[in-house]
Amino acid sequence: MASSDRQGRLSFRAVTCINVDEYAGLSPDHSQSYAYYMHEHLFRHVDVDPSRTNIPDGTAINLAQEAQRYDGVIEALGRIDLILLGLGANGHIAFNEPGSPPDSRTRVVDLAPATLEANSRFFAGSQDQPAAALIIGIATIRHARRILVTATSREKSGAVKGMLFGQSSSACPAATLAFHADLALLFDRGAASAVGDTVCLASV
Repeated sequence: MASSDRQGRLSFRAVTCINVDEYAGLSPDHSQSYAYYMHEHLFRHVDVDPSRTNIPDGTAINLAQEAQRYDGVIEALGRIDLILLGLGANGHIAFNEPGSPPDSRTRVVDLAPATLEANSRFFAGSQDQPAAALIIGIATIRHARRILVTATSREKSGAVKGMLFGQSSSACPAATLAFHADLALLFDRGAASAVGDTVCLASV
């Protein structure tokens, strides 16, 4: 975990990072790859050891083999201490789309039409937008010691409701996390708007 010195400055020197997904076909220097995002928004701003940052290789010749390799990296590291997830409007977590098996591990998946539509604004045209991704599975996520799920905007309100109120995991993959022993939720009022005043009072 991250530590701080006597002046309160946060250090990432002892942190090992595991990215939960990467687009298939995008190189690390592509502006929409998650490798690029992590470097621009986190890694270059902190003292993390580059050898302790792990991201699936979306340009691997054999993506299935890359998924197996990455799963081996996670297994060798042991139980993940904290997983930070964004909630998709269709209930996906780390691109585990509706219908994802609850016992799934790292694998290649086709992105759902709703996910492609939601993310299309990040790409110049449909021909440039990846239709698949390398992702860690639901079983890997559920095995983490702590999970933090975030959601913003009213577009996510249906997924938040499905996660919290027992919608089947096949329809809402995030519902598999509802009974995790150490789960934290961070929603804005728009995302929490479909679940009633009690949850809204706890939202930001």
